[in-house]
Amino acid sequence: MRKLVFAGLLVVISVLLAACSGSATSAPDGSAKPVTIKVESNPAPAVVGDAELVFTITDASGNPVEAQELMCQQIIRTCPVWV
Repeated sequence: MRKLVFAGLLVVISVLLAACSGSATSAPDGSAKPVTIKVESNPAPAVVGDAELVFTITDASGNPVEAQELMCQQIIRTCPVWV
């Protein structure tokens, strides 16, 4: 039983390390400029259930930036259950 738990823990740690080792990419033509991203939730603070996220992206001057593509990833943190 201990070997099974150890093997499972080893797999989980390996997956987490692989997921955290990603590299950031920049614009291919080097045109990336600094921006400010403000995230608001409705309701605030967010509670269990449906929530709306509003992203406001502005440039260094505070002017709105139209995002051509915005990717968002939801991560749900739960307590692991060991069987």
